[in-house]
Amino acid sequence: MQLCGVRGGGNVAAQALFWQPKQGLSFVLAFESEREGNAAIMLARRFAFDCNIVLAGPDHRTSSET
Repeated sequence: MQLCGVRGGGNVAAQALFWQPKQGLSFVLAFESEREGNAAIMLARRFAFDCNIVLAGPDHRTSSET
């Protein structure tokens, strides 16, 4: 699973996240404010920790990749 900020001009990166729950399926989540985006990241990290899920960015390699 990947979760990372979106590149863009202005304040776009602070208000949007790129989420790829599995290969071939991805979403861009847009938030009203930077605070909401940060809260979403904190919730995702907590969920991942509780469910033993690895969160990775676009340049990270996980143990499931060959």
